[in-house]
Amino acid sequence: MRGKLSTAILAIVVLLLGVGLCRGADLGDRVKQQRDRIQQGIRSGELTRAEAEVLLDNLERIERHYYRMKADGRLTKEEQERLDWMLDRNSRMIYDKKHNAVSRLDVEEEREARAEINQRIRNQRDRIQQGIRSGELTDDEAEVLLDNLERIERRYSRMKADGRLTKEEQERLDWMLDYNSRMIREKRDNPVRHLYFGEHESHFRERIQQQQERINQGIRSGELTRAEAEVLLDNLERIERHYYRMKADGRLTEEEKERLDRMLDRNSRMIYDKKHNPVRRLDWDKIVIPVPLLPPLPPLPFPAR
Repeated sequence: MRGKLSTAILAIVVLLLGVGLCRGADLGDRVKQQRDRIQQGIRSGELTRAEAEVLLDNLERIERHYYRMKADGRLTKEEQERLDWMLDRNSRMIYDKKHNAVSRLDVEEEREARAEINQRIRNQRDRIQQGIRSGELTDDEAEVLLDNLERIERRYSRMKADGRLTKEEQERLDWMLDYNSRMIREKRDNPVRHLYFGEHESHFRERIQQQQERINQGIRSGELTRAEAEVLLDNLERIERHYYRMKADGRLTEEEKERLDRMLDRNSRMIYDKKHNPVRRLDWDKIVIPVPLLPPLPPLPFPAR
């Protein structure tokens, strides 16, 4: 029995070592392929000597990162993803320098920027929860602020989907987080509101889709009855109809956006906590908008996308 156990353990160790070796071999193959492509680019005239030097220097830096990472005998999933990201980015510069200008990889700076954005989002969530406990924020205000953070996170995920975060994208995210932070800290001078940044259509579509998914989840878990789910889904259909009527003239006013968001907020609370927010049909005419209406957002310091 003990002999079989030892054999099994040995097999697992060999398997794990094999995985590590495969990863190293994969990386070595990718580096070699990129070196060959760079040399080919020099011969064909597609790359200048200066560009080739930068690209080859990037590969040397990637190799140094690799050896530092595996100094403890293993590569974590995060480390493997980081190496793949660096190689992907260098590969795009070799393949299409017109749209991916050749430049030295500044991995540490970008990694720090990503960590800072993630930390800022976590800090704001903590401050919102603290604001609820202290009574400085109402439940409605907290829901709006948390919704803003979710939208910022979704935009962040889209921005880094290509494996990199540009300076402009970092500045855009920081500006959005700064605005949300001011609303958390001082709502008297910065009234709490939903942030759109030129994407109100995707904003409402995303909120409606998320609520539909939460309702379906509630049915499966037994937290919502079929009758309650029907009412909540009917509310979403009514909100959609209002949305399309409002934007029939080609634009949504600030008041219309606020009214739609308040309806979605109410429906969301009924899905989340029907004990304190009994499920019922929404009455559009009873949605109250603060008077005077919130002032328009300041202009974006960059083009809205």
